[in-house]
Amino acid sequence: HNDHQLDYSFIHLPAPTPQGKRNGSTKAINDSVLFNHGFLSAHQYMSTLLKVTTDSLNYGRDTNEDNLVHCQHGDTVCLCHNCIQRISNAIDENTEQLEAETQAYIHAVEEEKDKERRLRKALSINAGIHNGELPPGQRKENELVQNTIQSFQHEIMSLETACQEHEKELTNLNQLINEQSRISETLSLQEESLLLEYNILEKDAKVFEDIHHQLAQQCLSAERERSHLSHVRLHSTLFDIFVDEKGVRYPLINNLRLSHRPKNDLTWIEINSAWSQATQLLMFMSSTVKFTSRNFGIVPLNCAKIIEVDSAGKKMYHHLGVDIESIDRKTHNTDHIIASLRVFYRLLYQLFLHVKGSKVDIGLAPFEMSSHVVGNFNLELIEDNDDKVWIAVVNCIASNLRWMSHQL
Repeated sequence: HNDHQLDYSFIHLPAPTPQGKRNGSTKAINDSVLFNHGFLSAHQYMSTLLKVTTDSLNYGRDTNEDNLVHCQHGDTVCLCHNCIQRISNAIDENTEQLEAETQAYIHAVEEEKDKERRLRKALSINAGIHNGELPPGQRKENELVQNTIQSFQHEIMSLETACQEHEKELTNLNQLINEQSRISETLSLQEESLLLEYNILEKDAKVFEDIHHQLAQQCLSAERERSHLSHVRLHSTLFDIFVDEKGVRYPLINNLRLSHRPKNDLTWIEINSAWSQATQLLMFMSSTVKFTSRNFGIVPLNCAKIIEVDSAGKKMYHHLGVDIESIDRKTHNTDHIIASLRVFYRLLYQLFLHVKGSKVDIGLAPFEMSSHVVGNFNLELIEDNDDKVWIAVVNCIASNLRWMSHQL
């Protein structure tokens, strides 16, 4: 094949700046700027430098001058040693660059020749395949190439199939990612809602805790008050009974004298009020222990009454005093209330039996009690006009009433 000469213009060498005028200085030569020139222009440029340097050196030897200044003698340019040295350095540098670029040129030419050989070989093999004129060695090599090509084609088809599957999988993954993004947004909204509800619940819990603490304090205070009240005897607190152990003074209930008849400054009005307080205390204690008499009832008015109901259902009213405001004047002429005291004691005795039957330990009464006996006195046998004994009986009844009010 023919070797085609490559254009030398692809090689670039540094070239001097155009001198312009003929009398350019040495500085203009040495401070040259790089321009793109061909190999021939670089060669001519370096030849010119060498000629100028040689002429200058020859002129210096002829004139025996050691240090020449810049001058011009005919066509010869006179240069000093310093300028000549600088020109020499420039020539050496350009020479090294030309050698490097020459090697690059040679390497490029070799590569082009190798490409041309491979191309011609491929064209000849292709032509032989169509004409059936391949030598045996090339046929084997061609079969190997064909098998390799087919293998590559199968591999390419497999890769295309895999790429399609990967594209489908990528599409599915993108759909899943989008779905996960929607789920994530939904979960984020739900999380924010839950956090908001949690904050509300936390605030409510704090309020509830404060309320619970306040209620606990109130319950504790109420329990303390209940404990204190449990030690308070309401009956004895509301109804203060005083009994003179010597029996000299009348027994008192809330500073009111208890007696079976008026005497001196003790009037029916005070007696009415005193026995009204006594019946109220008796009714209060009955309510506390849930006691209800079968045949007696209490009416604690200004003039207290005890209602007795017999087996036939007939009612009898026993006045513990004189009902001054009543239209019925029968009680106005009453001298004593001994019969009513017997009924009052029977009712008190029923309450005493109920308390003992309810397994409440109340201890022993100051005066022993039975159906008709209190202390040493049998109420059924005492004469109505025996004032001294009835005063003692009233004192016994008041003592037992006071004792029971302290126990319940």
